[in-house]
Amino acid sequence: MNEEKNKAVVRRYIEEVLNQGKFELIDEFFGDKLRPQVKKIARELHTTFPDMHETIHDLIAEGDTVMAYWTFRGTQQGQFLNVPPTGKPVEFTGFSIYYLKNGIIEDDLALLDLYSALQQLGARVLPPA
Repeated sequence: MNEEKNKAVVRRYIEEVLNQGKFELIDEFFGDKLRPQVKKIARELHTTFPDMHETIHDLIAEGDTVMAYWTFRGTQQGQFLNVPPTGKPVEFTGFSIYYLKNGIIEDDLALLDLYSALQQLGARVLPPA
């Protein structure tokens, strides 16, 4: 599968599953190992941030690896990282790396600016006792 097709898989996952809540498509995009985890996380995100939207800034592919640089926006309506619902909007950036095989995402890795998100929600981040 070429790099443009791999980028199209990642773009569809972000736009259709994450942004539009079409959870039934997770089976189409992800391998057996990741499916249960992705289903759980995607549903939790939509419950916590019902208006969530992930804007793609860049998709870069090399072989079967695709990196996405994105911005997440949403209004917190449920518990998020032990922060009770605040009703506040949140915006943070992140990078995700997707590892595909035959057009299926078999593994992924994400780096998110959760510190910024927690600050926007009014949470205090303290060092361990």
